[in-house]
Amino acid sequence: MEGNPDITVIVCTYNRSLSLKRTLFALIKQEPVISFDIIVVDNNSCDDTTSVAEEISKKSPIPLRYYREEKQGVAHARNRGAHEAKGRYIAYIDDDVVPDKNWLKSLVDCLESQNPKPSCIVGKIELVWEGHKPDWFPEEYETILGRYDFGNQPKYLGSR
Repeated sequence: MEGNPDITVIVCTYNRSLSLKRTLFALIKQEPVISFDIIVVDNNSCDDTTSVAEEISKKSPIPLRYYREEKQGVAHARNRGAHEAKGRYIAYIDDDVVPDKNWLKSLVDCLESQNPKPSCIVGKIELVWEGHKPDWFPEEYETILGRYDFGNQPKYLGSR
């Protein structure tokens, strides 16, 4: 890649090498409408996270960099990723997310089509249950697990 990418995607991880592998493979299969690179920030994992990142980096057509952040906590890991980022935009994605192949294109389209330009955007997060959702678990509690949905149309959320 010549020059800096449009987006640096930052994946912070801690002892989740199996789900990290799925996330990284989905990221390198993004529709190539924009330039991007990937940063994996390992927050002191003791599993095979390092070897997973190295293995995928060798196979990836997308530049993938690996950093280890010794200070425990996702805030430290995200800050390390932001410090290392070279993209015009930064996109954070969790290590257990499998993004749609148009995820990055959708992010850029939203950033560039809104006026005034947003400083930050968020998107829908759907839960994927391993097995089936327990019958006893109420839908209104799914937000505790990360479900996030304000619909499919862009909207300004404001400072609250």
